[in-house]
Amino acid sequence: MGLIPNLGGGPLIPLTLDLQEGFEGDQVVMAIDGREVFRKTGVRTRLQIGLAERVKLDVEPGRHNLRVSLPDRSLHGERQFDAGSEPALAVSLIGGSIDIGPPRAPGYV
Repeated sequence: MGLIPNLGGGPLIPLTLDLQEGFEGDQVVMAIDGREVFRKTGVRTRLQIGLAERVKLDVEPGRHNLRVSLPDRSLHGERQFDAGSEPALAVSLIGGSIDIGPPRAPGYV
């Protein structure tokens, strides 16, 4: 599990980031509040389950900004979220843009 440094010293909340639809061997970089938390090349959606990667982190409670970049495609997307009320987010490529929202249950396509 990845850990965002706990600058406030309080309890941490688990956060799950699912890379779901549309990845085709992409380099993916994710940052929370400007701090890189994930970087991987060759991210590919497994069509049988609709999931490419599941990233588990621990974050401080409160509002955060998630930025997802695909440098090779010159794409990026951002979303504000509250760690207490949104313990999981899904990232998909839809129509040539990055969609970040509530997770959809992975399953057969």
